[in-house]
Amino acid sequence: MNIHVSNLSRETTEKELGLAFADYGTVAKTNIISDKTTKVSKGFGFIEMTNEIEARAAIKGMSGRDMHGHEMVVSEARGNTEDGVKRVAVAEVVSSKQSRQIL
Repeated sequence: MNIHVSNLSRETTEKELGLAFADYGTVAKTNIISDKTTKVSKGFGFIEMTNEIEARAAIKGMSGRDMHGHEMVVSEARGNTEDGVKRVAVAEVVSSKQSRQIL
């Protein structure tokens, strides 16, 4: 199960984030998103846990936990659905002509 973690301090490392979540079970992968140019953390990331029950316990237990002076916001990651199709929202499409150009 993938977990979304936001409100991370720029000082938070993938290693320490993974270790914190490991208190709840097996962490398969940790990924903190950083700016491609500056390499500075964007303040959010993802944890992949191998067991859904452990992941749900981690979401509950880690939500609001302080790390480097920031209270983490933790939730189930949204994105790909069970059928593997990624859904996106498109806003501000003014005319049907413009929407056809997008497709």
